[in-house]
Amino acid sequence: MDLLFVLGLLAIAASMGSLVARGLHPRRWPLPPVLAVVVGLLGHIFSSPWAIGAAVALTVFGVIGPAWFAARARRRAMRGDFAGAARLAGMLGRFRPGWRGWQALWRAADRWYAGDGEPAHRLALQLTADGHPESRLLRESLMGLTRDWEAARFAVSVDLQSRALCELGELDAGIETAARAWRPRMRWTTIRRARSTALAPLAFAGRVMVLEQLTAQLRLPPAARDIWSATARAAAGAPSGAFERLDRVIADEQLPPAVRHAAQARRAALPPPQTVGAAARQVLDDFTAEVDAGELMRTRPLRSSPLTVALLVLVAIGYLLQLRAGSVFDGRVAYDLGALYAEGRWPDEGWRLLTYGFLHAGPLHLGANTLALMILGPMVDRAFGPWSTGVIFVGGVLLGGVGISLFGAEGVTVGASAGAMALLGAVVVVTMGHPAVRGTRTGRAAARLGLMLIILQTLLDAITPMISSAGHVSGGLAGLLLGALLLAFGQARR
Repeated sequence: MDLLFVLGLLAIAASMGSLVARGLHPRRWPLPPVLAVVVGLLGHIFSSPWAIGAAVALTVFGVIGPAWFAARARRRAMRGDFAGAARLAGMLGRFRPGWRGWQALWRAADRWYAGDGEPAHRLALQLTADGHPESRLLRESLMGLTRDWEAARFAVSVDLQSRALCELGELDAGIETAARAWRPRMRWTTIRRARSTALAPLAFAGRVMVLEQLTAQLRLPPAARDIWSATARAAAGAPSGAFERLDRVIADEQLPPAVRHAAQARRAALPPPQTVGAAARQVLDDFTAEVDAGELMRTRPLRSSPLTVALLVLVAIGYLLQLRAGSVFDGRVAYDLGALYAEGRWPDEGWRLLTYGFLHAGPLHLGANTLALMILGPMVDRAFGPWSTGVIFVGGVLLGGVGISLFGAEGVTVGASAGAMALLGAVVVVTMGHPAVRGTRTGRAAARLGLMLIILQTLLDAITPMISSAGHVSGGLAGLLLGALLLAFGQARR
């Protein structure tokens, strides 16, 4: 029942997230996530396992499943596999009619790259005659896929219009058009979507290093990275390196025809070096700053931070020891294994200031701290160096233990939350003080995201036993202090 309860909460959160992402317009909300939220809340209020199970099932088959198929379809289209993308879109179209348009689009693109332009031409006429916004979006996507830059220069999409202007040699206009997508105040998700608008301006302006960082952040396939890198190298005055990369893509017969066609088209029309005006140069510098900040703040795989992996292993061992000893919810078991007890003084057994951080009060508590460690650990390592995660995490646990012992509420306390809060405090220091992040939209958005995590952690404190707010506050202060010291002594990476 405990596991089902946790799964129910995760299902409600996932379904609510899918609704919020569609905006505050109930007419746009699909039925499955709405039902999952309603049924899940009723299940928790009335402690009904059947209702909670139904909410989990609705979320899996009505939210997570379609999102997974949609992501795979987009990824295949990005790789140039339009036939595979069309098949997945067709499966989604059985349940969500909006995907039928993308199925038709990707089928037409697949035929176009196979040498049959009639389906694409017929679909373009059909979409042009239909004035629906969704049809306009599909029409503009078709322009980009068929490289119809003359028509795309008048597109509504800022991304496509900017790309078209750059392709047609109007670099200053393309750069300044792309700037419209970057408002002074942006959310984290909006910034992620807007990054693609900087691809063409940076490439056609010859900013090779920044362009290659951006293609990595966007997780473009290797062949697409080579094509964009070749574009930037040619624009920077190094056509020999550009030809080498493009020839490698063209010669790879394992790649879809669309990708090799794009490489051939680029090889036939490499951009010459161009000089941009002062206003366009300022926009490019702004893009560069955001890409640099994004490079520092983006999440990374766990393999990039061995210390984070080691900490996760220790947390897992502590949880397994609790299970073996009896129960993860039993305070006496936790105390015997090293939990802290708030007594308003220094603990008699000093080692408890560290060991309590590797014990947890249930799967929800463990999951929250593990997720925080997995996200924040590699990020802190990237910002401050390979040993920083261990130093900051352990410092947060130790100072959090002191705060729990001296100022915590009476009772047994466990959890890596103080260490996680220390990592979060260090990330806040990065967003506010690191020279590559300070003052950027990315930094401000990351700071707001950190504030939201603090609020969620505070709510978790209120509903979970054996968790201390004093420990979280002390751990967060430790992270702020250690992060500031590392920044002050020049340990931050560029």
